Amino acid sequence: MSAAGTVVRKIEMGDEMASGSTLDGKIAVITGAAAGIGAAAARLFAAEGAKLVLVDRDEAGMAELAGDGAACLTADVSDGEAMQACVATAEERFGGLDIALLNAGIEGVVQPIADYPEEVFDRVIAVNLRGVWLGLKHTLPAI
Repeated sequence: MSAAGTVVRKIEMGDEMASGSTLDGKIAVITGAAAGIGAAAARLFAAEGAKLVLVDRDEAGMAELAGDGAACLTADVSDGEAMQACVATAEERFGGLDIALLNAGIEGVVQPIADYPEEVFDRVIAVNLRGVWLGLKHTLPAI
């Protein structure tokens, strides 16, 4: 069974989740952690025993997830120094890094290409492409 299949199976099992989590004691950086898939992943990872470094531009959105000792960084994933700080936080606070869930993303606006604002396009590319690339660049050497 694939890793994704394992996660789906455990989510479907709910409170009857099998013991012996594969995330127990693992250290994970999750970008886009304040809402949606990132927040759901943070809750699941925490329930499975992972130590978390949560990253998002929305500080308030991360606040409720930080209750179990997670480190929260308000950061822009398209900033290389911010992504270096995520890895440094994982290493300094928890002693390393095992998992990078580079989930942050934005939608931009829905408009015809001819009317699409260049600055919005640039921001979408910065977060959705450069942000993942920077995440990989800085997390992979630590994993």
